[in-house]
Amino acid sequence: MVSEGISVWNLETSFQRTPLRKLWGTLSKYSLPQVRDRVRFLLDLADIEVLESTEPYPFPIAQLDIPFNKRESSVCGVLLLSARKFLTKEQDFDNLVGKRMLFEMTPGHPIWNQKQGKEVPSDCWEIIEVKGIGSVAKTPTDRAVELLLGHTEAEFSQAFFKDEQVRKGEDAGILQKTVLDKQFIPALITNGIVVKDANGVYQPGPSYTQS
Repeated sequence: MVSEGISVWNLETSFQRTPLRKLWGTLSKYSLPQVRDRVRFLLDLADIEVLESTEPYPFPIAQLDIPFNKRESSVCGVLLLSARKFLTKEQDFDNLVGKRMLFEMTPGHPIWNQKQGKEVPSDCWEIIEVKGIGSVAKTPTDRAVELLLGHTEAEFSQAFFKDEQVRKGEDAGILQKTVLDKQFIPALITNGIVVKDANGVYQPGPSYTQS
């Protein structure tokens, strides 16, 4: 007899968080499937080389499963922003298919949390390197400007001192001092790179050039 109530069959498999934290992999394809009520951003990686993992991972392939979202302050947004530095303005994510890339789960990104009603520091996937493609402009200063845009000064300060990229590079020490001395944002405003809106949020200024 078939029950009309709950069934023990045909159960859905929930999202499984990957143990991978840092790896090389060739992006064979990506897709945007609808999974229940959400769109997922799936990246299929081949010939992977695991550099960091929370548990043994002996497989030659991997799939990164990310909730699709066009907001910059989202897990998906962080990944896509990290890809920008390897693309010209005439290119887009499709140009990275077939490329061998270094992916790393990096901490401290201010991501909107619906339940808490605010941005909270979160781990996100980033593309750190692409074989055969040099980054267009990846100085700590460029990264700091990215962190500032779309945020208040308080939000920027919280994200800035947790971000790994702004702690690297030959000018990182000087940059951190200018931020601590409250000189960084005024200099950007003076040069027309950012402007502050009525809500205290910094937006691109007339001299801002997207890297």
